[in-house]
Amino acid sequence: GLAAIPGNQLLLGIREFGESYKVFNYAIIIISVSYDIVNGELLLSDDYQLIYNYCPTEKLTELGGFTVALSSIEYDRYHDRLYLLTSYEEESDGEVTDEDIGAFLWLLPINNLNTKKAPELVLKRSDSTPLMFAHKGEGVTVINKKRV
Repeated sequence: GLAAIPGNQLLLGIREFGESYKVFNYAIIIISVSYDIVNGELLLSDDYQLIYNYCPTEKLTELGGFTVALSSIEYDRYHDRLYLLTSYEEESDGEVTDEDIGAFLWLLPINNLNTKKAPELVLKRSDSTPLMFAHKGEGVTVINKKRV
């Protein structure tokens, strides 16, 4: 994922890290980098910083036992926060079926990036369980102050 936030900062979301594409750990990691636009060109600085690192297995029980990783980040300028979309894909008997994929939505106030507080799962109003999507979510868009 990629999100632009105030102060000419880009946030880069990292889903996996490790030795190779076969040997890795799932993650919710965010790296920041400053940028400028000069003559219509995007110029990145060299001030990359790891600003957020959260292990979603802390909420494994709340997530129904699913191991999730970051799929997308989106800045909500109306509430000065990030939406984090995480997803999972698990094999059953060597195949991935519709029941084996899904996604969860989280909130992370911008101020919490530096405090390292855990993001909050978005909960359903009806029963206060995590909002779960029955597909592998890849992106979120903030439409206005009240709609995502």
